[in-house]
Amino acid sequence: VDAFDQVFVRCQDDSARFREELRGQGRRWEHVRAIPWSLGGEGSSQGEDMQQTVVGDSIGDKIGFVCFIGKNEYKYEWLRDFLVAGGWRQDFPGLRIYTSQAEYAEGLGQALPKDVSNVQIECRDLDAAQINRLQWLYAGHFLCSRGEGFGYAAAEAEAHGAKLLLSELPVFK
Repeated sequence: VDAFDQVFVRCQDDSARFREELRGQGRRWEHVRAIPWSLGGEGSSQGEDMQQTVVGDSIGDKIGFVCFIGKNEYKYEWLRDFLVAGGWRQDFPGLRIYTSQAEYAEGLGQALPKDVSNVQIECRDLDAAQINRLQWLYAGHFLCSRGEGFGYAAAEAEAHGAKLLLSELPVFK
């Protein structure tokens, strides 16, 4: 870190943490800068998307939690093990899981305890507009994984004003 003229991190929390750590070590810290992630632009406002209804339990003006696992094996494995262990209970808000992999949908369905009816699993491809709409509609985003390289899904969820449930990966901290 000392070898660089400037060090850019993605949020104020990271900046404060790096600065404090470097200061505590008696090292140069003033060159650490935060440049918050920006996911704005076309399709980034909720507008018309929130006008459409989706079935589910309400949390304020939104519905429960959503989880997108697509083709991500790390997310699938984490979620399967979580469901097998009874991690999502019947008294929790609804959870809707989207994947484009039939074997993931089947595996998650088998992992789901029989007494939990508030979890729905849907297997289909979603285009960017559909994902954007769903990101606005759900109050929370369930973003747990055994491995992530950058944590972009968490940044997208934050940009959509969602509550986040995250696994304890360094990228999410």
